[in-house]
Amino acid sequence: MWLCKSSDYATLMMVFLSQHADCVLSSTEIARRLAISQSMVVKLLKRLSRAHLLVAERGHGGGYRLARKPEQISLADVICAVEEIAVTECSKQQSTCQLEAHCPLRSNWLVINRVLLRVLQRIHLADMLHPLSFQKLLEQKIVCS
Repeated sequence: MWLCKSSDYATLMMVFLSQHADCVLSSTEIARRLAISQSMVVKLLKRLSRAHLLVAERGHGGGYRLARKPEQISLADVICAVEEIAVTECSKQQSTCQLEAHCPLRSNWLVINRVLLRVLQRIHLADMLHPLSFQKLLEQKIVCS
């Protein structure tokens, strides 16, 4: 499994905005500084704004800023604004897998998907500014209930 390019770019943009939390940045500035196409940046900014992760300020000097502090926005928030988090087809909300009804693995994939989502919920934009510690993540006791 891998995240789509949109999720990767959205996370990069949100971390960049968290580094400039005291500023309002235009889509042009974000695209230029991160070397992402303007059209992709605009598309992602709209999705992130609709998810209430960004605030759009209109007019001269307008642009985008985080809606909350970087410590309050998780990777799950960002990724879910762009795509559905699913390890397998049967983990999706709208699954189209024809084997789903009789597959012996589906319940385990759902548990694994829930664990992945919980990990992403525990990592915030502020955490992404520094190297993550695998040990600290393990110590967080991610329970699947």
